[in-house]
Amino acid sequence: MDGKQRDLRVTKTLARIREAFLKLVSETSYDELTVSALCAQAQIGRKTFYVYYSSLDSLFEEILEEITRDYLHSIKDYSAPENISEITRKFYEFSTRQGKYYDNLVCSDSYQRIGARLIMRLVRGTWFASSWFTALSAERQDILLCFIYNAGAGLYRQWILSGKAIPLETMIAYADCLIAKGIEGFKELG
Repeated sequence: MDGKQRDLRVTKTLARIREAFLKLVSETSYDELTVSALCAQAQIGRKTFYVYYSSLDSLFEEILEEITRDYLHSIKDYSAPENISEITRKFYEFSTRQGKYYDNLVCSDSYQRIGARLIMRLVRGTWFASSWFTALSAERQDILLCFIYNAGAGLYRQWILSGKAIPLETMIAYADCLIAKGIEGFKELG
């Protein structure tokens, strides 16, 4: 029974760390995010944090891995570029479900480095599963990834920064049109 109690304590501690971390990412800039602030928010000691994580970056890495895994699972039945409309829809639906912390990661200048890593993971995970894409030269892959990254993330970022003034369904239609037509034009160039 002692092992089960310990496991429950660990589970609860990790949940408090995660909850406090996501709350701080939602509400503060990267520069304000410290282990001390996280521990205060989670009501744990610094030593407890370091039992589970070597740094805030290791916690960020865990969160990014989880987001990437969950997103790629949500599009597992679709392939790019054939199903780009469905993939675009899933990206918007997935992203809007994540909450304020995700929007801050993707849109805030202070989290730009981490947000860029996240979006590139999502883009690469989507496209490297495509046999069409992997058959392209490395140079063409880089150009297409650059376009998808900048167009996809840029459109989402602009939508968030505008306060989601455009209804979600309309934004998905705009993004789909722009991205799909860009990819189609790229494919036509051979």
